[in-house]
Amino acid sequence: FCSCGKFMWLNPPTTVKRILNFNTAHQRIRRARAVSARNEEVHVRSKPGLNQD
Repeated sequence: FCSCGKFMWLNPPTTVKRILNFNTAHQRIRRARAVSARNEEVHVRSKPGLNQD
């Protein structure tokens, strides 16, 4: 599941903290991507003639 699984038994608190930080950063990146994709969609829709399939 993770490459730092070996060090889980040596130092649990920092490993858990690192995993939690990684998860929050991942969620933040995904949210930012979703927002930018939505903005692009609105931008394309507001221009007539570009999205005529």
